[in-house]
Amino acid sequence: MKWIIKFCILFVFLFILIAVETPVFGAEKYSGEVLYKKKCGSCHELYKPESFTAGEWTKHIQHMNSISGLNKKQTLLILEYLKENSKDRISNKKEK
Repeated sequence: MKWIIKFCILFVFLFILIAVETPVFGAEKYSGEVLYKKKCGSCHELYKPESFTAGEWTKHIQHMNSISGLNKKQTLLILEYLKENSKDRISNKKEK
């Protein structure tokens, strides 16, 4: 009888551990960079983030968002990554 109780406790503990570590269906645990490489790179060749200005990236992402199937959070993470590493941001960092 004691082994059944121990087994049940162990089972519940493992279930909770797995549930906490597993993302909810559809949730993303990726950075903007990983999403950009994984999602955008699955359909076409990727541009380096510093290839365009932040404003140009915004226009590109708005256009691609309508056909990419990305959710809002994914789109914002990708855009944030691209803007942070865009041509104008990189040149501003070098000047400082």
